[in-house]
Amino acid sequence: MNTTAAAPLKSLVQTLNDSIEFYRTAAQKAENESYRQAFKEMGDTHVLAKAYLQPYLVMQTGAAEEGHTFGGALHHRYIEMQDSTNLDHDRTLLRQLSEVEDITLNMMEVTAAVSKNAMVAMVIKGLMPQMKKCRERVLGLTQINDIAC
Repeated sequence: MNTTAAAPLKSLVQTLNDSIEFYRTAAQKAENESYRQAFKEMGDTHVLAKAYLQPYLVMQTGAAEEGHTFGGALHHRYIEMQDSTNLDHDRTLLRQLSEVEDITLNMMEVTAAVSKNAMVAMVIKGLMPQMKKCRERVLGLTQINDIAC
């Protein structure tokens, strides 16, 4: 089993684990019911992406990845979200989720580019349109929130 070759995919799955936790927390903390539903749906998209990629990681390393990117940018944002005492929770959540989407999409692009497994690269490229829709949705919600405030 080639754990060195699997390192980018492992990092991507860890990033997805972080993003899933972000969306679950955001769905719980959001004040606006429509945002809660949107965050749940976008989190489900991240769960789906992980479900597609996890089997390739198991084939390469022999184990599923359930860990997180502790010490990474997403982990620090997650702590900020958990500790947030901001009066406008939804605006803060949207700003943080925008960063989550940027980091996740970047990690997907990098992993697809450096993966030595053609199937992994193909699966990631196939997931990108759905993941980009999440990013667009966060941006749309941010614009709506900015107009409303």
